[in-house]
Amino acid sequence: MPFDVRRLDDTDAQDFAALAAAIEADHPTNLQLSAEEFIEIRELAGAVIEGAYDAGELVAWSGYLAQAPQGDGRRIQVVGDSHPDHVGRGLGTLMGARALAAARARHAIDAAELPATYVTRMGAGRTDQARLLASLGYRMERYRFTMIAELDGLEIPPVRHDGYGLVPFGPADSELLRVAHERAFDDYPVPSAMTSDVWDGFMIRARHTRHGLSSWLRNESGDVAAYLFTHEYAAPLSGRNDGRETYVPYLGTLPVHRGRGLASALMSHTLLAARDQGVARMSLEVDAHNPTGALGFYERAGFRTVARFDECTITERPVA
Repeated sequence: MPFDVRRLDDTDAQDFAALAAAIEADHPTNLQLSAEEFIEIRELAGAVIEGAYDAGELVAWSGYLAQAPQGDGRRIQVVGDSHPDHVGRGLGTLMGARALAAARARHAIDAAELPATYVTRMGAGRTDQARLLASLGYRMERYRFTMIAELDGLEIPPVRHDGYGLVPFGPADSELLRVAHERAFDDYPVPSAMTSDVWDGFMIRARHTRHGLSSWLRNESGDVAAYLFTHEYAAPLSGRNDGRETYVPYLGTLPVHRGRGLASALMSHTLLAARDQGVARMSLEVDAHNPTGALGFYERAGFRTVARFDECTITERPVA
């Protein structure tokens, strides 16, 4: 019997959450969302998500999240997975091809004159998924690691930020920090810029934000020198439910202020504050190709790697 494939909306949120939980229980994805978070990501990021139903059961999903075009190109995140009980039925090929086609169509409407890079990921060692992605044209680009720090008993260095003021994050600072974030990651090989609307949605209005555990450092002129944001998701990256887990989406230092221990100061401050608030562990993702040596920095701060993901891409240039 053919699958019923259609675009998912808010009425499918509970079905999506149940499918995402079943997939995460089988293998790590870092894509598990609650029903409320599913609704929110569609509202805030404009995510386009399809689902494949079999006899009324949602058995696979796929879609894309399109970042705003940059001056020299655009990256579009292509996502999806299948229920572990339905592997081998062609769902991965069907949904992966549909998501890629939809992302290409979106780019053709928005910015056909710019090169597009379609980005997806797979868990390390998933040879079946590797074959599928290769058949669709994806090629391996980089590694990303999920890291966890257990806060109970963690030895946290003292907080030192001589000459810089510690500022609690507040909505009034949003645009200032968005611009600083662009500058901090300007030398990063993967663009990190966001439009004001997307930034405001994810960093200010989203239910996962934790402003009380987010802060930044300013110099004597009031300029942003470094920043650290904290989020908390309904489904933690560790997959564990024995205590609260917060997540660090961004930690950055402006280039002129690097080498002064500011990132370490912010991390120590956040780890201590999180532990004081009853947080059991903190998680994050790090790019193995980060030019600032972030992997070693996080290891020294007490984080350990618990999963690796392979990021694969297709880059296409406009036809002259």
